[in-house]
Amino acid sequence: MYLDQYATDGTYINTITIPEDGPGSMVAIGWDNISGVNAGSTTGTILTRSLDGRFIVIAGYHTNLNYGANLNNTTSALVPKGVALIDSYGQYTLAVADTNSIFDNSLWRAGITDGTNNYWGGANLGGTYYFGFDAPTSLVQNTMVNMRSMALFNGDIYAVGAATPNGVLKISGMPKTNSSASVLFTTSIGSGLFDLTVSPNGNVIYVTDQRSSSATPEPGGIHRFDFDGSNWNLSYTLNAGFGNLGPRYITADFSGANPVLYVTSNDQTFDNNRIIKIVDTGAGSAGTTLLNAGPNQTFRSIRFGPIPNPIAPRPLLSGVQSGNNLILSWSGAYNLQSSLNVTGIYTNITSATSPYTNAIGPAPRRFFRLSN
Repeated sequence: MYLDQYATDGTYINTITIPEDGPGSMVAIGWDNISGVNAGSTTGTILTRSLDGRFIVIAGYHTNLNYGANLNNTTSALVPKGVALIDSYGQYTLAVADTNSIFDNSLWRAGITDGTNNYWGGANLGGTYYFGFDAPTSLVQNTMVNMRSMALFNGDIYAVGAATPNGVLKISGMPKTNSSASVLFTTSIGSGLFDLTVSPNGNVIYVTDQRSSSATPEPGGIHRFDFDGSNWNLSYTLNAGFGNLGPRYITADFSGANPVLYVTSNDQTFDNNRIIKIVDTGAGSAGTTLLNAGPNQTFRSIRFGPIPNPIAPRPLLSGVQSGNNLILSWSGAYNLQSSLNVTGIYTNITSATSPYTNAIGPAPRRFFRLSN
């Protein structure tokens, strides 16, 4: 897996390689839109954003790229289900490697987080589970057990299902225990529903449908649903240059007069698929191709990038022994503190500046830390 960053006009910025071996490894089920390889049969990982917007979140399998069996046919004890975070500086962290059997033998599809120690996950079976560090692992909902995608909008969890129920589900808030889940709407469109994006006021939902442009009763494309205060209604379907098949993944910018949609195409007549931009001015809105994936590559999901971390980075205190002295160094406007016990009480060392020289004596030992 690679995380490519582009400007909204399609200009390439950079690429982050997700580790495919070692202690932080994360891999995903292969193929999607690559000609001649399992054409049309595989669905997989989606990107999400954390509640505070500081992280892009990736779900995957915590194993090496050369794992020699089908990932969706493995137990979690053998191949843990992973959730990784990427911040605005491109720092990658494998946050969770879960071995719970609830997701054995599953297509692991989505992970979400509040940006702290709480995580939720979903697959093609079982429903939505909490598996963070602040409470025991718990089933949150099983109204929709088979989710094509799961994401976080406006502080609520949403999911799209293409099996029973075929539609969109909402879980209010981010509960850590079994909670009521509302099926906002079901459709007779078929089994092609895939991903969604929700407006900031919660009254507009776009759902992608990967089926063909000739499908009935509605063609594949982007279905716009609007809430009238009582019911969700299908307003129209966008089919803006997607080709024979509708798109899969979607994100949107709702800040302007008209929503701007970005989708990944589901082309199967090309060696790589596309990112398409649509300004939604109505049912006849046109699409503009921004770029194609590279040879033997495919765009598997799309989200806006993380915002800069508003939390100050943890200061680094380093020490080097020089003869009978310990030279302590740090950067930033922090106070150097010391204590005779590692657990404290710590007090400021008056007028200490970096580098600070501490004479090494026989006793008592001292412990150091930084404080602001």
